[in-house]
Amino acid sequence: MTVKIYLSGGIKKDDNDRKVCWSEEDRETIRSVLEGGVKFLDPQGNPEGADPFAAFGLDLQDVKEADIIIVDGREKRGIGVGAEMLAAKIWGKPVVAIAPKNGHYRRDLLEHFGQEIEDWQHPFLFSISDAVVDSVEEAAGWVKGFLEKPGPVKDSSVLDEAIGYFISKKRGPE
Repeated sequence: MTVKIYLSGGIKKDDNDRKVCWSEEDRETIRSVLEGGVKFLDPQGNPEGADPFAAFGLDLQDVKEADIIIVDGREKRGIGVGAEMLAAKIWGKPVVAIAPKNGHYRRDLLEHFGQEIEDWQHPFLFSISDAVVDSVEEAAGWVKGFLEKPGPVKDSSVLDEAIGYFISKKRGPE
């Protein structure tokens, strides 16, 4: 069986762009943990860059076609990654996010408007992801475990659940 994995993450805009993006080493790590049988759907090579609506359509088509989405949150990302994560939930796709501790999306301790929050995770990453891990190896391990024994996957209902949770928390018990 071949698993289709969408690699969501940063896109290098030119040769001077130094952001961390999916590498061949990352792909090889995933292949080795999954013992082959992987087809990567990767926006890095999107040939539609000059046509923004076609580029958007191609990336969304790949998210929809994928079996699993792995999000590269090793450093700060842009609007496209969040949109891809949300689209994955609309289509009921599993999402595993790589977000190392004490990086942009996870902190052991965060001061937020005078409040200290321990073990903080970015709210969108926390709410949309089915798993949040520290490394490519851990993401591949999660995918392997999920393929061997699929579990529940968040879908678009997480959006209404979050709204309902906020409203009940804001209002308190009636």
